[in-house]
Amino acid sequence: MAATELVGAWQLVRGQYRYEPVDGSEATLPLGEGATGLLLYSADMHMSVTCQAEAAATTTHCGQHNGDLWATSAEERAAAASCYMSYAGKYEVVCEGDKLVGVRHLVEVSLFPAWVGTSQERLLEFTTEGGRKRLTLKTKPALRRGVMAVGTLVWEKLDGAPSRTTCCSDKAEIPRNLTTYLFDLDGTLVNTHPLIVRGFNRVAEEAGGWTLPLAESVFEMLQGKPLVQCLAYLWHLDHKDTANDGRLKEICDQYRSVQLPMIDEIPPSELLYPGFTECLRELHARGKKLAVVSARNLASVHYLLRHVGYAQFFQVVIGVDTLPVTKPDPAPLFYALGQLHSTPGESVMVGDSDADLVAGQRAGAVAVLVPWSGQLGVMRDLVHAPFCVMRSPSDLL
Repeated sequence: MAATELVGAWQLVRGQYRYEPVDGSEATLPLGEGATGLLLYSADMHMSVTCQAEAAATTTHCGQHNGDLWATSAEERAAAASCYMSYAGKYEVVCEGDKLVGVRHLVEVSLFPAWVGTSQERLLEFTTEGGRKRLTLKTKPALRRGVMAVGTLVWEKLDGAPSRTTCCSDKAEIPRNLTTYLFDLDGTLVNTHPLIVRGFNRVAEEAGGWTLPLAESVFEMLQGKPLVQCLAYLWHLDHKDTANDGRLKEICDQYRSVQLPMIDEIPPSELLYPGFTECLRELHARGKKLAVVSARNLASVHYLLRHVGYAQFFQVVIGVDTLPVTKPDPAPLFYALGQLHSTPGESVMVGDSDADLVAGQRAGAVAVLVPWSGQLGVMRDLVHAPFCVMRSPSDLL
């Protein structure tokens, strides 16, 4: 099961927050039979969870003070807090080979102060009941009021935004009057999957890092994200914290230094997707304007394009270091369109990730998802705007 299956909103199944003693005695319900809750996992590896007792929904502590929380007494606030369980932070997935078996919640804020800074590990299992996807999370055995018990919470996936069923279509026709085609590189034009995994593992061997080999589910979760975010996740660093800038630059530089020579180790035929060479050749022959807009270092983009024989087709090439921002910000797309003297209305952005689709939509271009991304279900949850799904490269012709 792909790690991306976690992404989205999950609702607590009524009465399914319980503690089960390891000695087999009767389970207890810490928030009662009517407990409700919401669990959120974001694609950028943040999470939050809140559960409340049924009684909490009917308390009038704040209502008695016109909704002013701080007008209540300390006793009233303590009573309200006893009806809740809540914390938030980042999360990491736990894998055995390619199988997702658990998740770690790295707590940054919590109703329970003692949890801040801790790692709350949960075993997980995906099931389906009544056509609805369910997620069961279990704690490891721990003391609860003097009794060794396992905490179990069962969650049900929410459908998402009302527009979800109309946000994409694998039968939608890509407009034929387009003049300009913008392409992502990794996972779109070139199958760099083996190259990226090999590079991640080589850096880990030389500089230390995560447990080898890199699990497939982890790779899928990092798909489409800038290199610095991927390496920050694997090294358990916050890429938004400027204190980590020096270390992350060091790791990124090391990754690039080991990956570039690896390109020559893989035959071009193993990096090409079926039918794309013919598609690019035909678009080029028709006089279409072609550009690459990548989250990869520009020198590496040029090197890869030459290696697979695609450099001849592209008039403009944009890398992650071309501008101060990268996808999903539309600025790199606008920059490419400016170089090509094209407008968004006559253009298409083709990619394999939500960053590609969102950037295309924000720029006002047609957004197209490649069929081999394996991310269609995830895109429906993450991208709440229309996009097309390419069945084969010939759909662009």
